[in-house]
Amino acid sequence: MTRAERQAGVTLIELLIVIVIGSVVSGALLMTWFSLNDSYSFTTRSSEAQGFARDAVARMGRELRDAEAKGGSLAITSASSDEVSFWTTFNVQGNESRQVEPVLTQYYYQDGSLHRKRSGIDTVIVGHLLNQTTSAGKAEVFTYDYIALDSHRVTGGTDPAESMYGTVSMVSIHLVVDLNPKSAPQPMDVSTSVHLRNQGLD
Repeated sequence: MTRAERQAGVTLIELLIVIVIGSVVSGALLMTWFSLNDSYSFTTRSSEAQGFARDAVARMGRELRDAEAKGGSLAITSASSDEVSFWTTFNVQGNESRQVEPVLTQYYYQDGSLHRKRSGIDTVIVGHLLNQTTSAGKAEVFTYDYIALDSHRVTGGTDPAESMYGTVSMVSIHLVVDLNPKSAPQPMDVSTSVHLRNQGLD
């Protein structure tokens, strides 16, 4: 066998080099795939969280806008920075008729979630809220514009009890939603202001 014939095969060093290069390329491809997969998952989760939060705020806004008094009670029956209760016929069957009785509806913030309570049914509307843990401190879920008992106007107040709820003209809703609850927090603000149509006694 000639020297040239003996050198025609692949040496062990060449084989190791090929294995190392293949491993590096495969690792880079896998890292890229994992990164793209994580990015897609985050985008999907954050889009869902944004959608849920916006839908919840829009629903609250419609219900509050249609709040109305019932049986000598004011439209808003209680209010604070973390809770608002009110009478409304929104989404009540037959509400196009003035004969339908308003239903007491409550929204409240508790343990990082926004709840809706109506007709004895308590439902979590939005989870993963950061209203109590923002870098700027507590972010109030509800604030109010109203005329206080001493007749001065309050804007963005958190205790409209001093108005006895009868002169609340606007309710502002502010949710700080965590778009990435499984990892480092990614806060997003969702807010709206609702002008009440009918706050007086019936």
